[in-house]
Amino acid sequence: MKRFGFTLMELLLYVSIIGSIMLVMSVFFSVLQHQGVRSRVIMEVEEQSLAPMQIMTQIIRNSTAIILPPTGTSSSSATLNSTIFSLASGAITMKEGGSAAVPLTSAKVVVSNLTFTNLSATSPGILQIQYAVSYNNPDGMPEYTYTKISTSTATLR
Repeated sequence: MKRFGFTLMELLLYVSIIGSIMLVMSVFFSVLQHQGVRSRVIMEVEEQSLAPMQIMTQIIRNSTAIILPPTGTSSSSATLNSTIFSLASGAITMKEGGSAAVPLTSAKVVVSNLTFTNLSATSPGILQIQYAVSYNNPDGMPEYTYTKISTSTATLR
C-alpha cells in the first residue's frame, strides 16, 4: 500500500525552512528601508545646505559694499546694500529693501550657528559665511540625525 502526503517531521521541516527564509527577507527589507530613509535625510540636508550658500555668495559678489559686520568682526547677520541675511526660527532668511524676510531653507531642516565674518583688509570686501544644517528631527530617531557644516567665502566684484 502506497502512502500519499507528508509526515509530521517533513511538515515541521518545511515550515521551519519557510519561516527562516521569511525572517531573513523581513530583516533585509527592514535594513533596506532604514537605508532609504537615511539617504533621503542626507540628500535633503545637503541640498538645503548648498542652495542658500549659492544664493548668498552670488548676492555678496554682486553687492557694492558690506555694511555689517564691520571689518574684522563677526555677526549672526549680514547687511549688504539693501539686502539683509539673518537667522530666524531655524531658517536662513533674506530681506531685500522694504520687503518681508523670505526663508532660504525649508522647514525640513534647522539651521544653527549662522556666522558672517568680514575678512576685508582693503576694498573690495571679503565675507566668510558659516552655518550648520541639521535635519528637523523632533522625535530624536537616529536615522533622521544628520548635520552638515557649510563654509564659504565671497568677494565683492
